[in-house]
Amino acid sequence: MQENLICATISPKDGWAMCPQCGKGKLLMILPDTAVRNLPCKCKRCRQEFLITVVPVPETKVSSA
Repeated sequence: MQENLICATISPKDGWAMCPQCGKGKLLMILPDTAVRNLPCKCKRCRQEFLITVVPVPETKVSSA
């Protein structure tokens, strides 16, 4: 991979991390408990390279009153 990687915040769409450059390429599947730090990834559509960081979202517990 090249040395000039782009760091991007990626919003999951239907459980998939979409390419922040073109918005159409599926980079990887993300589950609710997925945790990744500095994962090099390359979009198959636009050929742009990224470093991906995914932080798991804590589940909210609903308490009954």
